[in-house]
Amino acid sequence: MIEQIPTEIQGLAVALGCGLLIGVEREQHKLSKVSDDPEGGQPAGVRTCALIALSGGTAALLGIVALAVAGVFVAAISIASYLSSRHAHPGLTTEVMLVFTFLIGALAMEQPALAAGLAVISTILLQAKEWLHRFAKQTLSENELNDALLLLASEVALPQVIGAIEEVEPDLVIVDSVQTLLHPELSSTPGSVAQVRECSHRLAAAAKRRGCATVLVGHVTKDGALAGPRVLEHLVDTVLS
Repeated sequence: MIEQIPTEIQGLAVALGCGLLIGVEREQHKLSKVSDDPEGGQPAGVRTCALIALSGGTAALLGIVALAVAGVFVAAISIASYLSSRHAHPGLTTEVMLVFTFLIGALAMEQPALAAGLAVISTILLQAKEWLHRFAKQTLSENELNDALLLLASEVALPQVIGAIEEVEPDLVIVDSVQTLLHPELSSTPGSVAQVRECSHRLAAAAKRRGCATVLVGHVTKDGALAGPRVLEHLVDTVLS
């Protein structure tokens, strides 16, 4: 039976459902704001979100020009909403949500399953506002955040590795292994003499600049000696095996 329904109608139905889902969450948020501040409130609710999502779907049906015009109109509404409420509600969540709902509506015409999934995820994020704020302010410590950044710094591109060191400013850096690092300005492959030499020198310079201890892990042979050229031995202060 569903296969007999035109694709356009299915897309518009998904767009409407997405708009209603986001709108219900925004309506609850608006009511909570009104209870706390009777003169406050948010401009977007169930009807607004549903209409914006349908507008995105309809504009996608009409073509790229209509989609662009409608997108500019929604963006203008969002800007006007922010300018009118920035003193009482300085956040941008509602305004971003308006534009995102429009895009979800347009996406529903081509990929309804993806649009529905994005609507669910965005609604969960909107609903979890208090929990996310509490987690960021009370649960997650600065040290844990630094540890997470270090975990995300699992990189082989040297500029990104040095960028992470500059950003996190750790007391200890362990590079395992230096033969896997790649400097994009060099044409040679990772582990070559040129790559190992350049990456090691850059890491040593970053360590001295930041004053952090740096451990460079290198490959070894079956006999326990450092594999390949003896570049690392001449660069570091101590060789441990």
